[in-house]
Amino acid sequence: QSTMSNEMRQHTTDDFMQFLKIPKPSPEFIDALDKEKDRLSLALADEIEKGLVEIKIEDRNIVVSILERGSFASGNNKLIAPFRAVLQKMAKTIGANPGAVIVSGHNDSRPIRTALFRSNWDLSASRAVTVVHALMQAGSIPKNRFRVEGYGDIKPVDTNDTPEGRARNRRVEVNLLYDENLVELMSGKDNMDIDHALPDEELFFDAASRSRKSASKARKKPARPPRRSWADEFSLESGR
Repeated sequence: QSTMSNEMRQHTTDDFMQFLKIPKPSPEFIDALDKEKDRLSLALADEIEKGLVEIKIEDRNIVVSILERGSFASGNNKLIAPFRAVLQKMAKTIGANPGAVIVSGHNDSRPIRTALFRSNWDLSASRAVTVVHALMQAGSIPKNRFRVEGYGDIKPVDTNDTPEGRARNRRVEVNLLYDENLVELMSGKDNMDIDHALPDEELFFDAASRSRKSASKARKKPARPPRRSWADEFSLESGR
């Protein structure tokens, strides 16, 4: 049973949308959006169960929240390599439908200032860019579908007073924008306007470590001159 406040909130939202001349979503669209969320949830069921990913519907959009735990090293903008499989599944699922993809980075309220990142704004935006590159590398999503945003700590989803709350606030959100075309079946795929993929060491944390080890092994020490046998020494002495 709806309360007076809920009814007032609904009327206010309806009036605002009418003012903006935004049509209400059709029942068919709402049903299609629910089914799309179920499809994403099924694809990422393991990650949702492990608390690595959260999925929700906001207005006409589906928001996939990638939590820092299991995806990024603390204070770093490179993904932990095991998270590659998650992004591959996401890219395959997202690429099946059209629509803009807004990737936004978020942090908790604890200040950060390092040689790489001047602030939480810096780190949050850099993580969002990393996710975009990883999604393009893992799938066939055209770059013109993406938009990148960095919010620092200004849009928390939980309290910053507890470790658990701060952990939820440190996230990258993949916001999938849909319209009524979601109801119709797609008859083809977007043109593959894919940017050149970045090397793994620029996206994944332990890939960078492996790259440094490989480079170290590649730098060989100068070869020592071969040791002469006693026969060689004797022949050299005889020839003088």
